[in-house]
Amino acid sequence: MDASRARMQMQKAQLEQVRSTLDQSKAVLVRTRDVLQKTIIFRRSTGIVSYLPVRLGEYVVPGIQNATGSFLMTLSDMSIVTSEVKVDETDIVNVKIGQDADVTD
Repeated sequence: MDASRARMQMQKAQLEQVRSTLDQSKAVLVRTRDVLQKTIIFRRSTGIVSYLPVRLGEYVVPGIQNATGSFLMTLSDMSIVTSEVKVDETDIVNVKIGQDADVTD
């Protein structure tokens, strides 16, 4: 009988510990949601996202001191693009400075 009572007291203590952990987790969730709601991301430069190595749901690691971390994306200024292209000698007469061009892979 005493052993059963002791087990019951131990289980009650474990239940209280689990409830306390649950309450703490709920409080952390409320705080995290509040911080997320107050988060504003400012754009420091304009450009086009030209490389996006991170996918939705992946973790990124911030840089620490001199160690580089994960980067989220590469922004490119597409207002000036320099490229070297091969043009057939029969088509070169049709190329003009300032002419629009479509560039593909």
